[in-house]
Amino acid sequence: MFERAFTASGRGPAQFFVEGDFVKAEVTVGDCDRAYAVLSTHDDPGDPGQEAIKNATFGSEGDWEHLKVPFLPGGGGGTTVIQTGSGDMYIGQSAHVVSGSMTGVVMTGDIVVNGVRITPELLKAAERAGGKKSGVSHGIELALHLPRGSSLRAEGKMGTYLVTGRELHRVRFKSYNGGLDLRVPCVELDADTYNGDVHAAVRVDQAEAETYNGNVILSQLYGNGRLKSYNGNVTALCYAPGRVKAKTYNGNTDVRDMASLGGQLEVDAVTRNGSQYGRKR
Repeated sequence: MFERAFTASGRGPAQFFVEGDFVKAEVTVGDCDRAYAVLSTHDDPGDPGQEAIKNATFGSEGDWEHLKVPFLPGGGGGTTVIQTGSGDMYIGQSAHVVSGSMTGVVMTGDIVVNGVRITPELLKAAERAGGKKSGVSHGIELALHLPRGSSLRAEGKMGTYLVTGRELHRVRFKSYNGGLDLRVPCVELDADTYNGDVHAAVRVDQAEAETYNGNVILSQLYGNGRLKSYNGNVTALCYAPGRVKAKTYNGNTDVRDMASLGGQLEVDAVTRNGSQYGRKR
């Protein structure tokens, strides 16, 4: 495995901005004295994952520490991403036209063609036998460690973030094929994705979350929320006064008063093809 580490210059809570695509992104919030990140890949020397990590940049931009990882290169100036997991598959191509042979494939799961499981290892074996590089990558993994009270900003075209540990201040997440699994409390959440779920398992004071194909779930909302999906369910369990707007087109909305808030909780829940729930405890 090839690895490269990046460490913030200052001690204490950080504002950390990560930009890149990852097959695995894990953020741990704890009692470390400063923020640091480790990028890793199982790619061989010269393969796209190693080259992207070598060309990653890190530095301070205003109040933010910024880690930028180049997107994995693909044929014709584009990158083809094939991501599988949880029974779903997303295929995205940044080139405008794809025809004939296609190179620069990034696989984050196995693909079965006519009963044959196509793995990165199999493609690399074919590459070695044929003497021609396939451009196949195992992808890049991110392990980010933040001091408690930090803020996180993450942007990319693919990759689901798992955030565990202690509390964060702000979380901003933006992706196309990726989701957010937030298991730490935070003051402000702003999440926007196209294919993926947004799930906050513990306390969030203010939230704006939107996805097109996926669910939005806030298990402990302690304030205002603007939550939206197109193909998916929107759920908010409310524990403090606030205004909550929940909207979906194909799915259910479920905004619950969990603390007998009565008129202190204003709810606007809308769905076109689904059910609306709004039960009080």
